Amino acid sequence: MIVFLHCGFLFYHAYEYLNESLFQNILIHEAKQLERPFNKSSEILDNFFDTQVQKIISITNDASFDHMDYKKFLPFIKEKLKEDKTFEKFIVGTPKGEFYNTHGGNPHFNMIRTFDDTSEDTRPRSIRRRDYWKQTVGSNEQHKKKIFISSPMISYTTSVKQIVVAASIVRDGRVVGMVGGSLSWDIMKPFLIDLKNNFSHPERIYLSLIAPNGTYWYHWDRAKIIHPLKNFQGNNILDNFGENVAVSSFVQYDKNDSVALIGREVLKGKRGFETFEHNDKRYSAFYGKLDNSGYALIAASYTPKEESILLAILFVLLSIFLTELVVYFLKRGLL
Repeated sequence: MIVFLHCGFLFYHAYEYLNESLFQNILIHEAKQLERPFNKSSEILDNFFDTQVQKIISITNDASFDHMDYKKFLPFIKEKLKEDKTFEKFIVGTPKGEFYNTHGGNPHFNMIRTFDDTSEDTRPRSIRRRDYWKQTVGSNEQHKKKIFISSPMISYTTSVKQIVVAASIVRDGRVVGMVGGSLSWDIMKPFLIDLKNNFSHPERIYLSLIAPNGTYWYHWDRAKIIHPLKNFQGNNILDNFGENVAVSSFVQYDKNDSVALIGREVLKGKRGFETFEHNDKRYSAFYGKLDNSGYALIAASYTPKEESILLAILFVLLSIFLTELVVYFLKRGLL
């Protein structure tokens, strides 16, 4: 009878171990285990962004920008682009919001980018609505050298998905413009995918890289990555300014309430771990902001419940064995 009671007691606890609350504990444990590879990935991203920022600062300090003469700075940045394949293009913005870049220009407008660079009967494009211009020039009333890494956007002139690393051009105590380096999706994607190799099971890792305003720059669901809005004919839809209409997704407004909660926390600068459900699968996640760029990273890991249950069964069987072993030695007075 005692043996039956003892077995019943053990199997009751085995059941408790396998129930939902315990699976949640397993997921939390998995989330905590993500911290070390998460930190390594964050450090790699920080170093990458810091390197690009230093490149842009160096460019803004060049003498070719002293008088903002396009005949001097355009050849300079074009040569820099040949030397550095990390950037898709360089952009030079003026205090008025007009801009030059390394992909062309209108000779009728002193190489300013226009809506038709072959015509003199056109108008200049403008980056006044771009966050990187606003931060480094438009709202820079104190005329300081400001650095900014933009939110994801669709390029006005090349239509690529990009983020822009920007810095103010300051001469004689005044902001006279800005330089931006475009980091395209094609450049960033393989770099971000490679980050998964820092984790013990890369095939189970799902990364999200999030801009300061909450826009997804990288996500395992391609539909959440910024892309141009297209019509039924497959052509890009343009807004009233003649620019591409972009479709963006924001982590703080994610349809998954648990992910949206993580998003709101990480945008506040908080760091930690959480679990969530997506498409009937349970995930562990570790999240936090990068040190200098304003971007945030979420690393999620999928742990199959069957695998967790198998581990739990092995744990319970081991517990039963050890318990019976203790009982055996107690009966014989060996303990």
